[in-house]
Amino acid sequence: MGLAVRRRRSAPPQWGSVDLALVIGLVFAVSTRTPVGGLARYAWGRVLGHRSTLPTLTSYFSDGATAPPVAEVSALPPEPAPPPPDDPHTLPEPWRTAARAALAGGVPAPLADRITASGAVVSDTAALRELDALWATHGDAEAALEVAAIGSQQRQRAIGRAQAAGEPHPARYAQHRRYLGSRTATEADRFVSATMGLATVLDLEWPLQRSHRVTSPFGDREHPVLGGRRFHNGIDLSVPVGTPVYAAQSGRVAVVGEGGASGRYVVVDHGNGVQTSYSHLERAEVPQGAPITRGQLVARSGNTGRSTGPHLHYVVRIGGRPVDPARFRP
Repeated sequence: MGLAVRRRRSAPPQWGSVDLALVIGLVFAVSTRTPVGGLARYAWGRVLGHRSTLPTLTSYFSDGATAPPVAEVSALPPEPAPPPPDDPHTLPEPWRTAARAALAGGVPAPLADRITASGAVVSDTAALRELDALWATHGDAEAALEVAAIGSQQRQRAIGRAQAAGEPHPARYAQHRRYLGSRTATEADRFVSATMGLATVLDLEWPLQRSHRVTSPFGDREHPVLGGRRFHNGIDLSVPVGTPVYAAQSGRVAVVGEGGASGRYVVVDHGNGVQTSYSHLERAEVPQGAPITRGQLVARSGNTGRSTGPHLHYVVRIGGRPVDPARFRP
C-alpha cells in the first residue's frame, strides 16, 4: 500500500537533418515568396536607410509571369523611313515612324476631315502629309498630334482651363489632358499617347556601353532558379559586377529599392507611359525622385537578389506592360 508512482520525464525532442532542412526551407519560402516576408524585408531595409517602396501584396507571388506584351508595338515597321534631313516642314523621326504605326489602328476623325476637305482620299499616306502640315504650323510634335486627334478648338479650350487652374506647363498634353472631356481624352489617348509612347521607346539608348552578351532573352523561358516555364519580362545582359549602367532616356527616378527577386533596382519614368528598370545592381548612383538625363550614370551592375551570376536585368515598359528591349536597341 502506498506505492509511489514514478512519473517518467519526457525526453527532449531530437532534431534530425530532415526536420532542420524543412524548417530552413519554410523560413526561406516565407521570407522570399509571401507578403509577410516582403513586408519584413521592406521594414528592415527602412531601418538600414534604404529608400525602397512598399511592395504590393501580390508581388512576391507572381514575379511578372502573367504580363503580356503590348499588342500595338508588334505593328511597328522594322525600320523607320526618315524623310530628307534638310526638310524642316516634315514631321521628324522618331515621331514619324511612331505616327505611321499608330495610324494602322485608324485615322482620327478630325484628321480624316482635314484630308477630305483638301480633296484627297483618306489614307495613311494622306494622313502623314497632313501631319507634316500640322508640324510646319506648330513646330511641336505633341501639338501636331493632338490637333490631328481632337482638333484645335478642343485643345485650346483645355489649355485655357489649365492656365486658369495655374498648371505650370498648360500647353503640354500631360498638363491639360484632365481638362478634356472624358470621351475627347480617350480619343486623344488613342493617337497622341500611343504615338508619343512609341516615339519615346524608339529613341531609347542602350544602358550599357561595354561589350556584353545576352544570357536570357525576353519571353517565355525555363527559369534558372525556380524551374518551370515562366515569362521573362526583360533581357539579361552578362557584365561584371560594378559595370556602369546608364539611363536609356531622360526622365525622373521613380523608384530606388531592393526586393527578394530583383535585388537592388532602379526604375526611371520617361513620361508618355514609358518606364525602364535596371535590376540585380551592386548599388544605385541616383536618389529616388531626382531628374535624370539621357546617358546619365544611374547604377553599377551587380549580382544581388535571385541571380545565378553577375548581370543586368533590363526591362522596358509601355503603359505598365513589358516589351522586348532588344527590338529598340540602337
